[in-house]
Amino acid sequence: MCAAAAMPALATNVYVDQLWGYGYPTADLHYKTSTYSNEAVAGFVLTNQSTNQTFAGFCMEINQGVGTQSTTNYTITSYTNDAFSRLFAASGFNGADRNNDGINSADKEAALQLALWEVLYDGFGGSLGSGNFWVNNVSSANTLTLAQSYLTSAAALQSGQYVTTTLQRYSNEWAQDLISSTAVSTAPVTPSVVPEPETAFMWLGGVAALAAWRRRQLKRTRA
Repeated sequence: MCAAAAMPALATNVYVDQLWGYGYPTADLHYKTSTYSNEAVAGFVLTNQSTNQTFAGFCMEINQGVGTQSTTNYTITSYTNDAFSRLFAASGFNGADRNNDGINSADKEAALQLALWEVLYDGFGGSLGSGNFWVNNVSSANTLTLAQSYLTSAAALQSGQYVTTTLQRYSNEWAQDLISSTAVSTAPVTPSVVPEPETAFMWLGGVAALAAWRRRQLKRTRA
């Protein structure tokens, strides 16, 4: 389903601050036979210690913890996952500028995280209520509604409406792997419709025929 792109890996220290606490939606998360009771489903704020850049990241490993409020040495690799790229685009996630990110509320953070887990474990055809990954006892109904809207919109995107070259994976053997983006992940495009030559000629022929008919009508009126 996904593969790391062929490029040298970069190891760097990343400070991880979990978006957790009062006001953030929670849910009982289920993955296969494991149940995570009342687990918060928001994402993380990451700070690259080398560049001091702060950006949002999301969990890729539901069954592994992450060391928050600490600096962790991560291996950073370019990453390819069509479903993740689609979801980032559909939700308006902007990995390059947290101040102008479309994921700007607790519900949106939690919804995107749920959607990412859903496509990772079940694909677009799954359900947030069943499958390898499912949730219940969600504290905010709006979170589920948003997650489903992201999944539906992402699955409907066409080529040219999203970019696939901006994902980055933060990997650590002893900590939860995280996913983010290095740029604006959404690139909405409304393709202009250019008629094929045969269609254009037919259209011009129709216009000419209409003009000729109009001239005949005017001649009859004058007569």
